[in-house]
Amino acid sequence: MLYTVSFYFQERELEGAQESGNVNVLAKEIDKLQTDKREVDNELRRLREEQQAMHMQSTTQAKLDMLSGQRKEQQRGSYSENVREINPFV
Repeated sequence: MLYTVSFYFQERELEGAQESGNVNVLAKEIDKLQTDKREVDNELRRLREEQQAMHMQSTTQAKLDMLSGQRKEQQRGSYSENVREINPFV
């Protein structure tokens, strides 16, 4: 029985040594994954900034279009008012 317990502990130590060898490989993988994550995070930040800029540009363009439409309406109104002043029967 003592032999099996000792053998069990030796086997566990061997597994631990093998795992520690894998630890180095896993550490390298973790470093690479962290680098990849940083790159993805940077790309996501850049895309969000671009999206925000596009939204701002779209909002600004919509406001300009609304103002332009209001000016055209005012111009049409003044044109028809001017015509009525010239010819009240129109």
